Amino acid sequence: MNIRKSPTVLVPLESYLFLQDKGRFERCGKHFNEAMIQRLTENFNRHSYKGRKQIMNDDLGGCIGKPEKAWEEGRWTSWSVENVKKILDEVGLPWEEGVETEYIEV
Repeated sequence: MNIRKSPTVLVPLESYLFLQDKGRFERCGKHFNEAMIQRLTENFNRHSYKGRKQIMNDDLGGCIGKPEKAWEEGRWTSWSVENVKKILDEVGLPWEEGVETEYIEV
């Protein structure tokens, strides 16, 4: 059991949905359908604070190259908070600086 620290970024629903969809598309080659968007929205509403969801290093990720056999070939990636900020800046979506958070890695 290790205690680790991670920077965080706070994102509104629009940014959260974009990041989730981008990760799915990179890893699976598919976008979310309306039913899944609704589930993600409900999840966001349950776990957000003041309309923002906290994202830490490695909470989300994508894939390098085509999604076919990407997991087996070790091409899935995890996004750092800095990656998330760059991704959102590139498409003009909002984010806010979060605080450093401690967590227990099991």
